[in-house]
Amino acid sequence: YVLCDVSTSVTSASVFFLSVLHALHDSFRKMRSFVFVERISEVTDVFARERNFKAVSEAIGRDAGVADVSGYTDYGRVWSEFLTQVEDDLHPRATVIVLGDARTNGRDPRADAFARIAAHAGRTFWLNPEPQLYWNYGDSVVRAYAPFCELHECWTTRQLEELVRALTRPRHA
Repeated sequence: YVLCDVSTSVTSASVFFLSVLHALHDSFRKMRSFVFVERISEVTDVFARERNFKAVSEAIGRDAGVADVSGYTDYGRVWSEFLTQVEDDLHPRATVIVLGDARTNGRDPRADAFARIAAHAGRTFWLNPEPQLYWNYGDSVVRAYAPFCELHECWTTRQLEELVRALTRPRHA
């Protein structure tokens, strides 16, 4: 399960991450992909249907059902909606990957719902495109989610390499 914040605050990171997901889609048949701002929307079928990333990007912008990308991210609502959609499908062999800055815009972060997601999944990774210096500053609530996932900065090549190593480590290493 991959969830990607597509709000304007993380646009360059989300475009890059979505392009990587598109490239990997054929390799991972059971991968389900979601995008969100204020609400979450599954885009797995878009990846399956569209062969060209530009077409994927346009289809997500047109058809994904997420609010205006310049809107305000509502992580609490996203976790609640995600649980409603997939809680029965999550299992200990599942991996959940989140790309987002954890900026709640003053809204309830619903760390309890995120904790339930992580409890059902075998592994949970959070990729934050912001430098760690900015985590937990202003409306960033990384601290609320940190106990339930493995956090990674992902804004340099070196950090992305570290992330790949973490993702490919055996589950119980």
